[in-house]
This record gives sequence, structure tokens and C-alpha cells, in this order.
Amino acid sequence: MLSNYFKIALRNLLRYKGFSLVNIVSLTLGIAFAMMISLWVKNEMSFNRFHANLDELYMVRTNLRWSGLQTTDSAPGPLAPTIKEEVPEVVAATRLTWSWESLLSFRNRSLKENGYYVDADFLNMFSFPVIYGDASTALIEPNSIVITRAVSEKLFGTVDPVGESLQMDGAETPFTVKAVVENVPSNSDIQFTWLAPWSNFAEDRDWVKTWGNVIFPTYVQLVKDSDLDQINEKIAFLGQAKELSQDYFLQALSEQYLYGKYEEGQQAGGRIEYVRLFSAITIFLLVIACINFMNLAPARAGRRAKEIGIRKVLGASAKGIVQLLSLDFLKLVTVALILAFPLAYLYMNQWLQNFVYRINMPWWIFLQAAVLALGIAFLTVSFQSIRAALANPMGSLKNE
Repeated sequence: MLSNYFKIALRNLLRYKGFSLVNIVSLTLGIAFAMMISLWVKNEMSFNRFHANLDELYMVRTNLRWSGLQTTDSAPGPLAPTIKEEVPEVVAATRLTWSWESLLSFRNRSLKENGYYVDADFLNMFSFPVIYGDASTALIEPNSIVITRAVSEKLFGTVDPVGESLQMDGAETPFTVKAVVENVPSNSDIQFTWLAPWSNFAEDRDWVKTWGNVIFPTYVQLVKDSDLDQINEKIAFLGQAKELSQDYFLQALSEQYLYGKYEEGQQAGGRIEYVRLFSAITIFLLVIACINFMNLAPARAGRRAKEIGIRKVLGASAKGIVQLLSLDFLKLVTVALILAFPLAYLYMNQWLQNFVYRINMPWWIFLQAAVLALGIAFLTVSFQSIRAALANPMGSLKNE
């Protein structure tokens, strides 16, 4: 019996081409865009969450009271060593320069790469896996450098480069490779291909040691289960904060990416607003697809009223009618689902390049799309199928 229903469903798909095309196109676009936006939302929600010490990592933010109240995601150069020395709950601290483009050269090979000058605690705080070398000592000595796997392979091939020397921006003194780390994942706020000691950056720059230059992203790691409110009280006016009309507080690294907007010193959203907006757009697209499907279903059922009436007169049960109509609509959803996968795959990375990163298509998105499609089929078809199954067959035959 089911094989007969499948044959009839296929025959009707080919017979009613216009109806089938409209339903398939609308469902395909709805499912494909839902897949793409779901991946983007998932990626946004995953930012910085790969760090093993995530719950203990915080970014220092500064309230500037120079012309009104402004909150920035940077701090003065002296704050990191000061906070580590004076606040017992702070077990590690690091500063970052702005992203610095440098020319790295080894023999006849040269690359322009972006990186940071950081403090020695950096690799101990953040979970950037070390392939070669020792994370705890890699950034202690001046003229040391840490590079990513990609840079290492371009300059040194696949061998262990620890101990090799390379030139940085043509400086006379070479930098010694102390460690190689895995390539930084795209869902990291901190993106780099090399790291060098803070001492190299600060050596000839006395202004780095002043409290008035609030330009360096600064991170700290706290003792587990520390009282954040108490620590914020301790660090609020460290150094010359009061004299410079500024104060400091900590924001959890887990919240930094999505909740980075502050107004009048209070958290006021951030990229989470875009996440909510795109999530709402996804729901809207799916609702429109469902409504379109439901609006066409009565017209489709009306065309088949005579067929259903004849089947009832010949003894078909309500269950059989529901199965027939359900399979008829399910084939549309199946075709739409099959078409949605390549459409989403082909255009996903191209679309997401506007957001500066690429995302791979994980296996779970296919399962999610299949469940979504079946849900649409069930919600939009069940009512029409049951209504048709319970209709008076004589009325259907007379109307025809």
C-alpha cells in the first residue's frame, strides 16, 4: 500500500509542476537560509569559549571621565604588572599592543604577518596549543618569538624550528623561535600569527610606562571562585587613576565579544544585538515558508477532493487518506531539503566572508535541517490531511 502511495506522490509531483515548484523553492530558501544563519549564530556564541581557563579570565576595562563618561576596552601600560603585584587574587596578567604587521624573514623567505608584543604570562593564560617549545618560558627572554604552525611551515617547512633565528622588520638583532603554537581559531577575539616579548616593544618607548596612555588591551587571570565585586573595588583606582579621572573594572572574557558595548559606564549590549536580530530573521523566514505552504495546501487538497472521495467510497480508511496526503506533501519537503544542503554549502562561506571569517559545515547542521524540515511538514500538513480525511466523500464527489 505504501509503495502505491509513493508512486502516486511522485506522479502528482510531476503533474502539478507549478504548485510543486512554488512549494519547493520557498521551502528550499527557508531551510537554506536557516542553516546559514544558524551556523553564524552558533559561531558568534562560541567566541573565546575554547580557553580552558575561561571562567578565570577577564579583560580590564577603563572608564574615562575626560569629557563625559566613556568606557574603553584598553588600559594603561603600567596597569598589568601593578595589578598582578598588588592584587593577590590575580595570578597572571598580560598586555597586548595593537595588531602589529611585521616582515619575518628566514634565509630567502619573507612573510608579512600580524602579531602582538605581549607579557610572558600570555601563553599560560590562554589556550593556544603549543606544538613545539615550552609555553611557560617562550616569552621571557628578549628577542624571543612565538609563531603559528602556518608561519612555521612557510618559513621552515615541517621540521621543528625551535632554536632557529629569523629577522624581524630587518632589525640587526635576530629573534629566536622559542615555540610554535597551533593556528588561532577563527572564533578567537585575539588573532595573531606571531608573538614577541613586551620588553622588546617597551625598550625604547618611555611613554609606554605612563598612566595616561590608555591604549593597551589588558587581561588578567583570577584565582578560581574569586569575588569579582571585591576585586573591582581593589583595582578601581590603582596607580594614578584618580589624578587622571579614570577607573578600572573587569569584564569576563566569556562576555567580552557579545557584550562589548557600554553607555555611561553600564553594559548596554553589543554584538548580541545582531545575534538576536539574525535569530529573529531566521524564525521569520521559517514562518513565512510555513504560511506559504499552508496557504497552498487547501488549493492542492481541493484539486484532489474527487480522488479522495472515490478512495473513501471504495473503502479507504481515514488513516490511509492521512498517509497518502502526508506522503504527497512530504515528498515536497524532501526535495526542498535535498536542494537546501548544496545551496547552503555553496553560498555559506561566501556570505560569511562579509563577517571576516569562514565556518566549516558541521555534521549536526544536516541533522538540524532534517528535523526542521520534518517539523515544517508535520505542522503545515497534518491539519489539512486530517480535515480532508474526515470530509464527507459524497460532498466531494458532488462538488466535482
